[in-house]
Amino acid sequence: MIHILTQNPAMREQLSALLQELDHEFVFHDAVEPLVKAVRKLSKQDHVFYDLQLEDVLWAFERLYTACKRTNLVAFERMTNETSLEYNQCPAGVENYLLLPAHPERAKNRLQSVLREVAQKTTARKTVKKKKAAGKAKPKATGKQAAKAKAKADADSQVEAPAPTIARYLQARSGVMRELLSDIQIASDKASIVVIEGEEGAEFELLAREINFRSNGDATPLHVVDPMQLHIPELMELLKASEGKEGPQFLYLGQTVDWTAKAADEIEQFIEQYDASDNKSLRLIFSYAEDSDSYTADAVRPLVKTLRKRSQGIQLPGMAEREEDIPMIAHTVFSTLRMAHPFLRTRVLSNDAISYLQSEAENMDYCRLTRIIRNAMALSKQDIIGEETVRNLSDDSPMTQHLIESLADERYFRTAGD
Repeated sequence: MIHILTQNPAMREQLSALLQELDHEFVFHDAVEPLVKAVRKLSKQDHVFYDLQLEDVLWAFERLYTACKRTNLVAFERMTNETSLEYNQCPAGVENYLLLPAHPERAKNRLQSVLREVAQKTTARKTVKKKKAAGKAKPKATGKQAAKAKAKADADSQVEAPAPTIARYLQARSGVMRELLSDIQIASDKASIVVIEGEEGAEFELLAREINFRSNGDATPLHVVDPMQLHIPELMELLKASEGKEGPQFLYLGQTVDWTAKAADEIEQFIEQYDASDNKSLRLIFSYAEDSDSYTADAVRPLVKTLRKRSQGIQLPGMAEREEDIPMIAHTVFSTLRMAHPFLRTRVLSNDAISYLQSEAENMDYCRLTRIIRNAMALSKQDIIGEETVRNLSDDSPMTQHLIESLADERYFRTAGD
C-alpha cells in the first residue's frame, strides 16, 4: 500500500493515473496527523509519499522521517523550469526522492524506478545480513587448504581465454561473455521458452536480440511486446503469422518485474493457447532479474515461478565479471548517442573516463553504465567527457540520480508540448 500526503489536485490526478496503470494500491491524505498515526501500523513493504510542496506549510518531513522506521518514505516534487541540481526542495538526509515531470511516460519511468530502488535496498540489506551470518559460520581454511586453493587459482588464471566470438548486439571481450555466446545456440535451438536471468539493469533485451540473430540471422525481427499494453489478440496474431515459417521466430515478453496482474493473466492465457497449438516456429523469451521477487507484483509471482521451472535458462553474467567489456560498451553507447543527437556539445569520451568506469565495475550494470554516459552527454558543457564529469554524474544516491536523470530526460527528449 502507498500512502500519499498531498493537497495538490494536479498531483493527485497524475499519481492516481500512474499508480493505477502500475497496479499499485494507494490512498491519499490531506493532513499529516492521520498519516503519522497510520504509519505506526504499516508493514515494511508499504510506502509513504510526501509532497515537498507542503514543507513550507506543514514542516512534516522530519516527523514522517522519524515515524517511518518500519516503512519506506519517498519525498517527491513536481519538475519545473527552475528545477536543477542546485535548485530543488529535497531536504538533506532524504534517502528516496522522486522528481515528477509532466510528461506521462517519463513520469511513469521515474516512479517505477524509485519503487524498484526502494525494494532493491530492502533486498540488499537482507542479502548482506545473510552473507554476514554465513561468513561467521564458515570455518577458516587450514594452511594446506589455503595452499591448494591458491594453486588452483593460479592454474585457472593460466588457462587461455576462448577465441573471440563475433556478436551483433552484445559486447563480448571478456571470457564469461564469450562462453555465453557459445551457450546461446544450445539453449535456443530446441527450447520453446527461454528465460534470461541476470542482475537488475542487465542488457536483457539485447541478449534476446542476439538469440534471434543467431537463430535466424535477423531474417525475421525479434517481436517485442509492451507489458503495459499487452493483449491476447495481438499475441494470437503473432502466433498465427508464424505458422509454417522456415526457421525459428522469437517473441520477447519483457522483464517479469514489469508485468502487471492484467499482463500476467494475458500471458497465462496465451501460453495455454500456445501449448495447445502445433506451432513449432514461434519461441518465447522473457527475462528475470535476480532477487526481483520482492518487488514483483503478488499476482504475478506464481506465473513467474511456473515459467522459470519449464523454461531453458540462460545466465547473463554481471558487470563485475566483465570489466574488459566496459570500454567497448561505453564507446558503442557514446558513438550511437552522438549520431542520434549531434546537437549535443560533447565530442569525445576520454580514456580517463573509461578507466574510471572500469574501476567501478563492481557497482556497475549495463543500464547504469548507459545512463551515466547519456547523462554526461546531456548535461556536460564541455567538448570532452573526462573522469571528473563521469565521477560527478555517477553519484549513486537516489536523490542525486533522480535529479540528474530527470534533468537529462528533459534535455534529451523534448516534445512539442514541453
